[in-house]
Amino acid sequence: MSLIEKQIFVSPGKALAALLGVPAKSLVAYVMQVLIAFGISGALHAATLPIGLEGVSPMRYASFFWIQGILVVFEALVSHVPKAVIAAEVQARGMRVGLMVMRLVWVVGTFYYTAPIIMDELIKVSRAMRKRPVFLFTLPAI
Repeated sequence: MSLIEKQIFVSPGKALAALLGVPAKSLVAYVMQVLIAFGISGALHAATLPIGLEGVSPMRYASFFWIQGILVVFEALVSHVPKAVIAAEVQARGMRVGLMVMRLVWVVGTFYYTAPIIMDELIKVSRAMRKRPVFLFTLPAI
């Protein structure tokens, strides 16, 4: 994420957290920043779709980004559980590698099941504009 993107997307969440008196480095502040950033991102991406195309849903397109934001928050919450439950010396040994593997599986799985949401809308736009859609890999039907 570039500095400009960070300022556009993350700063409103930081500002709201500060306004509400939420500590800057807390999980609650992080959740607020993520949800607001992905909310803005979804709205801005939806606004880039051409208006009035048959069957194209800007809300469905934006929902990809909103779902991603919710899943990032879920991941953050789940990754905090082992830190609270497992002793620090056990965490230091194998936790980092285990969390890295779990996060990799999580990211791949998340995109595998949510990418069709955004791809469907982009394919509809491509067809409506008489352009051939580009497929990098086959996605599951939803």
